[in-house]
Amino acid sequence: MPENRQSNYDQVIENWRLKFLEMDQEELIRKEECIRLYEAISQLTPLQRRRIQMLMEDMNYTQIARVEGRNPSVIYRSIQGSFLHLRRLLKE
Repeated sequence: MPENRQSNYDQVIENWRLKFLEMDQEELIRKEECIRLYEAISQLTPLQRRRIQMLMEDMNYTQIARVEGRNPSVIYRSIQGSFLHLRRLLKE
């Protein structure tokens, strides 16, 4: 292979290597963020955890209220309070 082609080839390989390293770092950061989030969720009350879990399973406030036999406004306020608590925990 001529030297110029080898140099281009080496540059392409290096660019791919750097791209994969960057992807690995981004994936690691995402995993660490998920771990922090789930650790914070584990510090909520059982009721708050259950409601957040249902929300994460794509249930809306009305559906959660129906399951729990509660008014949707109660569920909304509870979940909003849970989010505030999570924000405080994640800032620590």
